[in-house]
Amino acid sequence: MQVTPGYEPSVTTCSPSLLTGNDYFWDLVLSHNFYYKSLPEGYRLLHTSIGDIILKRAIDTRMNECSLVSIDSDNDDAANPANHNDLYNPDQSDDEECLRHFNDTIYYDSTEKRYVVTLPFKADPSTILENHALAFSRLCNQLRTLQENLTYLGKYHAVIADQLQRNIIEEVPLEEIHQPCHYLSHHGVLKKDDKDLKIRCVYDGSAKMKGQMSLNEALHRGPVLLPDLVGILLRTRLCKILISSDIEKAFLMVGLNHKSREGLHPISLAERST
Repeated sequence: MQVTPGYEPSVTTCSPSLLTGNDYFWDLVLSHNFYYKSLPEGYRLLHTSIGDIILKRAIDTRMNECSLVSIDSDNDDAANPANHNDLYNPDQSDDEECLRHFNDTIYYDSTEKRYVVTLPFKADPSTILENHALAFSRLCNQLRTLQENLTYLGKYHAVIADQLQRNIIEEVPLEEIHQPCHYLSHHGVLKKDDKDLKIRCVYDGSAKMKGQMSLNEALHRGPVLLPDLVGILLRTRLCKILISSDIEKAFLMVGLNHKSREGLHPISLAERST
């Protein structure tokens, strides 16, 4: 193949008509008289068993943008780490503070036969304002939905009654409720299968009124103490027999300190209408 010096070959972009694997590619390219030749402008000519091929490094048409933001401050105090202690303490993370609070407040109640914990507030509990109107409105909407199918309403009522019987929740007389009080919204989640219909009660700690803080926002998230899933899967392969178990309603079996219960008042009906 003769190439005229200074000739700039045209470049056409097209879709491939044939894709080959790496195991066959070199069988097609390499020949008994394979050679390559350098051409002007960085091109190379390869003599292969399927003909001459001209190669060149692909042209990068992407545009790279670089931005630099510079902020000058005349306040020398801004560079003093001592002025930021109230904002961030590198010696103590939120997870460490939450774990310390948990270890200091947890205890075992031999009467109820369960462990009792205290909610790990990161903000003053008084910042969670009274939200009776929101919780009552959510309850009314939930009842309107459930009343469209009395079977759903009956099952949801049975869930609430079962939690009362198990001491997961308790009935509190109105005269014993301290005001202001935070009320916990709840709703039912349906799960259908071929044989049965199940409904569970979900308490919503993220519900909040406009401009107010939710219960979840006032609590520490807490450290993630679950073991690594990859390690669990690897360890399950070391034994011939694997036994898996689960604690029914595990988180509902943990009791709450009486002081923390002031922020967890769900509203429900005293009697189910039939």
